Amino acid sequence: MGQLSASLSVLILRNGQRVQLLIPGNTFHTARVVGQPHWFLGASSEWPGVEPPDVEIGDVDALAEKYPDTANDLRAFQQGRGD
Repeated sequence: MGQLSASLSVLILRNGQRVQLLIPGNTFHTARVVGQPHWFLGASSEWPGVEPPDVEIGDVDALAEKYPDTANDLRAFQQGRGD
């Protein structure tokens, strides 16, 4: 059916660390900043390039119904809450 996984990346960019995370294909993913400050200057890129027909916008209600263990996290992300 699928699985939920979460990772917390703690980086100290002042020390020259670079943010790079591989997200497998056919994966619904989200990200958010936790703690203070609540901002991050970053970007996302795909290779090879992704065309609009290749992208499926997640339906939070459908995902929450299919994966009830993740429902609270999905809805918190949708509402912009950091909980």
